[in-house]
Amino acid sequence: MSRIANRPLTKATDPHRVTDLIQLFLALLILLVPAFLYAAQRSDSLVANQTVGSLESELLALQQERELIELELQRLLEPRSLTERAQRVAGLQLPEDQVLVMAPAPNFDERVLLASEIVDGNR
Repeated sequence: MSRIANRPLTKATDPHRVTDLIQLFLALLILLVPAFLYAAQRSDSLVANQTVGSLESELLALQQERELIELELQRLLEPRSLTERAQRVAGLQLPEDQVLVMAPAPNFDERVLLASEIVDGNR
């Protein structure tokens, strides 16, 4: 039987009271430690989620900025745009008397040209 049934109802002795207090403290410790650990882990995950969210928004902003820069670069590298900027910024003008150098025909023989110059030079 239990201790109460075997003994008269009297005040508990000090050794039993200390044992009961230790058991109560251990029970509270067993219940509270996981709760504190869960709360700490939950707060860490919330902070990590906020950091990830802010980094994702920064990444999206940087990707949009990159796309705008690439579009601007394509616009600036167009020949018409280059000509307009050269005229506007540097004051360059298109030449009036322009010499065009054309590539020789694939069946062109340079020896014939040299021979004709020699013949023309002797006349």
